[in-house]
Amino acid sequence: MYKLTEQELHSLCDTGNMKALDLSMFTLCAGALVTLLITINTVSITDPAMHAAFVAALMVATLGTIFFGVRGIIAWFESKRTLGRIKQTERS
Repeated sequence: MYKLTEQELHSLCDTGNMKALDLSMFTLCAGALVTLLITINTVSITDPAMHAAFVAALMVATLGTIFFGVRGIIAWFESKRTLGRIKQTERS
């Protein structure tokens, strides 16, 4: 059993919330990215403005996927570091 301070408990809660938010946004962006890739590669879009809009949305989805993926990985490591720090202070 581990004894936690209020600050440690809030730190665990914050990192857990950030992981959940980043994972959900990553999933949303990745889904949009796949959908846009399939649409651009399979549908003949004759209007140049519409094609440009699809390509712009594809770029935004790609950037969002990368951004939230990296943030999710950082939050995951941060939560592991926080948990390790809590376990380490308990052993001392």
